[in-house]
Amino acid sequence: MLADDPVGIDLHGQALEVRVRLADALLRIGDLEAAADALRPAFAQVAASGEPAGALFAGPRALRALAAAPWGHRLDAGQARTLQAWAHGAATRTAPAA
Repeated sequence: MLADDPVGIDLHGQALEVRVRLADALLRIGDLEAAADALRPAFAQVAASGEPAGALFAGPRALRALAAAPWGHRLDAGQARTLQAWAHGAATRTAPAA
């Protein structure tokens, strides 16, 4: 399971990509709480590494949907801005800073 060994599967950013794709899938079924839970480790990983490229592999559609979601109290303003930056980065194919 991803949570059991997040570093062990993070070859070329796959763990980060999987977290973002999982959050997108959870968002699509309406589970914003679980989607936010899936994203929190991604934000922490990017904050620690400074490397968001794995998140961008999830693609512009998923990142646009996540950036536009009504997170309310589930994500803080900085996390919401990070999603917007990732969505913009995926759309322009650049890796914005976290």
